[in-house]
Amino acid sequence: MLYINLYIRTVCLTLLFSFSHYKSNSQTQKRVNTLAEPKLILVELNTAHKQIAMYIKRGNTEYANMAAKDADAVIKCMIADFTDHFTFCPVYYFLDTNAHLVLQRKMDNILFDKNLQPVQMPAISDDEYRIVKYGYNVRTTSENSLSVQSVNQAGGIQKKLMVLTPDYTTLPDREPDGRKFPNNISPRKLNPKYNYSSNKLNIYYKQSAKLLNNAYNRYFD
Repeated sequence: MLYINLYIRTVCLTLLFSFSHYKSNSQTQKRVNTLAEPKLILVELNTAHKQIAMYIKRGNTEYANMAAKDADAVIKCMIADFTDHFTFCPVYYFLDTNAHLVLQRKMDNILFDKNLQPVQMPAISDDEYRIVKYGYNVRTTSENSLSVQSVNQAGGIQKKLMVLTPDYTTLPDREPDGRKFPNNISPRKLNPKYNYSSNKLNIYYKQSAKLLNNAYNRYFD
């Protein structure tokens, strides 16, 4: 902080230095907050493993089997959606049970293509790919917990497509992240090849790949 009794020359030099330092920091910050155009997206597939484990623990095998069947249907729809409607860049998939490995950049033997065939992570930098998942767009590390699901249902919050950095953090401002994608159409009114909704459980998917593809084409054009 500048004091009143400093000489005018000192004040001017200090202000000049401060401005240069601020400008340099602003440019650095801008670079940090800007990611490269994605060369690949990694789509996380929800296995409903937490719900299944809960039902098994309670001895409810009927609902455990139902959750597993619903999760399989959602995975099938999500892969079909991205296969038919996302062309911006290649798409690889991984199960949510391996999310911790993706976060640690340990990609060996956990990625697969649309045909469920193993693939290797290409040699690209962290800012050249994104994580895509379908879930609750809330800022919490436990977004898939049953307690959060019940709170969100009560508050009218629905699952949506989310796009995140490789560190599972929010994207820079203005880059498409799914938050503004429309999500007000019932899955039962949409093509069953790309949409699914469980009859009894809170497991569903609404087609979103085309929305992301169009948003990427606009943003990175």
